[in-house]
Amino acid sequence: MKKILFFALALVASAVAFTSCDKKDKNEAENPLIGTWQHIEDYGDAHSEQKVIFGESNKFTYSDYKYMGGQVHYGQITTGTYKIEEDIVTVHYAECIWTNDGKEFNKQEDFSLADEQIQYAISGNTLTLVRLYGTGSAYTETYTKQ
Repeated sequence: MKKILFFALALVASAVAFTSCDKKDKNEAENPLIGTWQHIEDYGDAHSEQKVIFGESNKFTYSDYKYMGGQVHYGQITTGTYKIEEDIVTVHYAECIWTNDGKEFNKQEDFSLADEQIQYAISGNTLTLVRLYGTGSAYTETYTKQ
């Protein structure tokens, strides 16, 4: 009887595990941006850590911290919404908070700027964002999935 109960519980646990994995795989297939992506640049004694989190509810959080001597010198946290059309992610900035030496010094809500359209490509765990400017210039950033 114990063996039958054990196998029944194992069968139920397997079904739950495969069902939840299937849902996650489906969401990532529909929206490959979902997740946390990180970009780090080193400049000797200083370095920059940028992170963007794309959520399932089409909300994002972008953070950018500049470190000097091991301490956070400057920070920026931006939140908003996004939508995907083909290889373009359009972001709408809702709020941005800037800090200097750990103290908030500026906060801007509901940006009046136009939504930004950013070209993206994903290869394995690498996300490449290309910001196209009206002047014909472009800025490319590469992130790694965490």
